[in-house]
Amino acid sequence: MRAIDIPLPGPGDGPRVARAQHLCLIDELSGLSPEQWGTTTECPAWTVRDMVGHVASGARFQGNPLLFLVDAQIGRFRYRGCSTLDAANEVGIDRHRSLSTADLLATLRRRAESDRDTPGWLRRFAAKDDALPTYSTIGSFVDTILTRDVWLHRHDIARAVGGAPRTDPTDAEVVAQVVRDLGLAWTGPAVRLRLTGPEGGAWDLGEGTGPDVELPAVEFMRHLSGRTAAPGLLDDVPAEARGALAAARVVF
Repeated sequence: MRAIDIPLPGPGDGPRVARAQHLCLIDELSGLSPEQWGTTTECPAWTVRDMVGHVASGARFQGNPLLFLVDAQIGRFRYRGCSTLDAANEVGIDRHRSLSTADLLATLRRRAESDRDTPGWLRRFAAKDDALPTYSTIGSFVDTILTRDVWLHRHDIARAVGGAPRTDPTDAEVVAQVVRDLGLAWTGPAVRLRLTGPEGGAWDLGEGTGPDVELPAVEFMRHLSGRTAAPGLLDDVPAEARGALAAARVVF
């Protein structure tokens, strides 16, 4: 399948995948020690506790994405010099600083298990932010970008505390939507991208037939997000595709 032909989540799929990813995170957090909650993650200046506050804030937007605009406006003044998205993220963390760890987890669970979904009329509006792809809608922001953010932060937290995230069937759905965005932005040569691991799959990037490129799904997702991936990740990629893959980025 061509990456650009991967369909967006259908009705109900976005909330289903988001719920599963949030509940996986809650399960992974439940056994952490107080010291682990204070561990620094790979996201600058964020501890595990900060990262969970960020995810809990993002879970608010699943039912009402207009709340993001509230945090963005507060962030314009509180975090001058940051992008709209970064400023809103910091405001979201601030909103949860006063909660105990138990209350933070309870808040995250309550939001994850909520049946609220973004109204259809609102989902069609463009999601305008310099950090987002130009074709983003509020629906795709809620269904794919917010959820892939949770998925990747599960891996961030696991790496920070020396653990491993549990495997869930929805992991593959998250990764496929990242590949879709990669395909839509792809300007490199044709490539048959094969991602290994339970969340992986095979898709064609670009037009025509190109060489096979096999990469571990999680490490490639980390690379696309701008994180430091495994050393030598792209060493075995054919030279004609290596530069395009090295430069590729997708919003998480």
